[in-house]
Amino acid sequence: MVENLVVLELVKSRLNQGLEPNLYYYRDNHQNEVDIIYKQSNELIPIEIKSSQTYHPDFLKGIKYYESIANSRVKKGYLVYAGIHEQRIGNIQVVN
Repeated sequence: MVENLVVLELVKSRLNQGLEPNLYYYRDNHQNEVDIIYKQSNELIPIEIKSSQTYHPDFLKGIKYYESIANSRVKKGYLVYAGIHEQRIGNIQVVN
């Protein structure tokens, strides 16, 4: 449900600005997945959503995998989670 809430808020925000959502989902046949891929110009921004209040490094697995296959098109990524601490891990911003 947390994923749906975040996706709906992103879509609503983009549409209210008169913009196309440009939001996609990634999953391959090896079960690697990223909840949201946001396309901004030529850049692809992976966003992972977790309902956990405790950060765990495994939360970044999908983003890091996608970063490895999308190469230079991924310059940053986001992890949205239910915890209280925000931090930057490499080029990934962890936000609550």
